[in-house]
Amino acid sequence: MMELFKELLPGGFLFWPFLAGLVGSFSFGVVGSYVYVRKLSYVATAIGHSSIAGIGITYFIQDKTGWLMHPFIGGAFFTILMALFIGFCTLRNEEKGDSVISSTMVVSMALGLILLHMVENVQTLSTTAIFFGDIMFVTKQDVIVILWVNAVVIFCGVVFYNKLKMVCFDEEYARLRGVNSAFYYYLLLSIISLSVIAMTVIVGIVLVIALMTLPAVTAALLSKRLWQCMVWASILCLVSVTLGFICSISWDIPTGPCIVLISSALYVFVYVITSVFLKTAKA
Repeated sequence: MMELFKELLPGGFLFWPFLAGLVGSFSFGVVGSYVYVRKLSYVATAIGHSSIAGIGITYFIQDKTGWLMHPFIGGAFFTILMALFIGFCTLRNEEKGDSVISSTMVVSMALGLILLHMVENVQTLSTTAIFFGDIMFVTKQDVIVILWVNAVVIFCGVVFYNKLKMVCFDEEYARLRGVNSAFYYYLLLSIISLSVIAMTVIVGIVLVIALMTLPAVTAALLSKRLWQCMVWASILCLVSVTLGFICSISWDIPTGPCIVLISSALYVFVYVITSVFLKTAKA
């Protein structure tokens, strides 16, 4: 066990992916809480799957032109673009929002898969890592990108806390107070996009939404205020990532799914404890 902990420290082969997971936990705690209270889980899912097209476009351009660019930069650009498109359509016609979200998700996935299939130099293993994550593909460059992305996300989530909170809970009230609710809705979708694409490298596109929402849902059981939910969600995500790394290496199982399962177990544990506590308090 001590040898495993040494690998998580600076100099160990797990240090960079572990650092990426730890940093991402804070942004997921902040953004995941906004997603939970604004009920944007389905939108976040569509945004996450849209990143497949961005990554596919990046790989395709690299393959045909030789122009090197980090795939998650291209993924972030396209994901934000799709997020803004979804936001525009849902604000204009909320009744057709589900159709727009579903269509955007499946079309983006189809485009990305076709482009990835056309790229000759993309290995099957690296493609699998895009969908399910793989810590062995996390590099120092990836971590630097994740650090910058999460710094922007946390900055926006904290600095614009009051405005985003009003937009999440009561858009009509926000407009009456003179808040540009549409702008802050677009901002929220943008930081969701950045968070999703940043953590894709750890847990993959398929599981990233689960890691974003599960800690926030669990934190809601322990919180009465939004900022408390953010703090608890960050802590729970941090615990899930840490235990996920330890268990996955100890038992030689995939890290991303392991992190998500631990996050699910934490939700069940907290739900049972809080339910028993409430029944005891009422009695």
